Formats: sequence, C-alpha cells, structure tokens
Amino acid sequence: MDKDELAAKNDVMTKLLFLMLSKEISADIFKEESKKESKEDTYNYDEDDEDDEDVQTTTQNCSYLKSKLIGKYVIVRTYSAGVHYGILKEKQGTEVVLENSRRIWSWKGAFTLSEIAMNGVSEARLSNQIPYIEITQSIEIIPLSEKAKINLNTIKDYKP
Repeated sequence: MDKDELAAKNDVMTKLLFLMLSKEISADIFKEESKKESKEDTYNYDEDDEDDEDVQTTTQNCSYLKSKLIGKYVIVRTYSAGVHYGILKEKQGTEVVLENSRRIWSWKGAFTLSEIAMNGVSEARLSNQIPYIEITQSIEIIPLSEKAKINLNTIKDYKP
C-alpha cells in the first residue's frame, strides 16, 4: 500500500470513528465499513474469552452475520421512531425493512425489550399492522421467541 492509499484509508477511518463517537453509527457499522476498506483483513471475535477458541471471520462471512435474523420476527428499537416488531426482510447498516410491522407504544408486564422478546407482555398499546416499513436508524434488533410472537400478535390494535 503506497503513501496516498494509506492516507486515504486513515482519512476514512478517522471519519468513521468521528461518526461512531457522535452516535450517528453503531460499532457494528464501523466494523462493516472497516472490512470494506481491507478485504484481506480478518477479525477475531471473543478474543477476551479464554474458554472459547478464537473465531476468524472473514469479509465473505459477514453477510451471514448481517442477515442471521432475516425472515424472522424481531423487535427493533430505533433512534427516534420508537419500538417496532415484525418480520425482518432486509438489513443494511442501521437501515432495516420490516413486513407485517406494528409499533409498540407502551407496555406492562416486562421491564426490557429483551423480556418482551422472550415472554411478551401482560398488556400493551400497539398500532395497527402495516404491510411494510423502512426504518432508517435501528439501534438494536432482538429475535422474538415463539411465545412472544404469539403474545404480541394476539393483542388488539389500540384505539384511543
């Protein structure tokens, strides 16, 4: 790699780090962009865990990591558009597409979204189902258990 290529790569990495620190993108996006810059690099995950053997993940395997939840019911927490659940159809960076989506306005019977994803809720205010939504700033995506999916799908639309 010559001096100009190295300077360009450092410039891109500096911009990505600035964006990550300003909470505009997540650490996962930072890793994805870093991998795009150098297709030959490999990344060790779980390197702090001495019980697990090191896992080498190459750029070719990243599509699996990105799309592990495609086709499954998930809860999506967004940066500013609330909490949604539905079937994850696409994911690109922080942008996701959900089908058969409902917005979860409020709930009782669960402390965290992780609890909702495992057990559902005792009551909630849910929007009507929409066939399709593009969410531009997802923060976390949590797969729903079968129990939670049944629970959420049986709650009637909230009518004020």
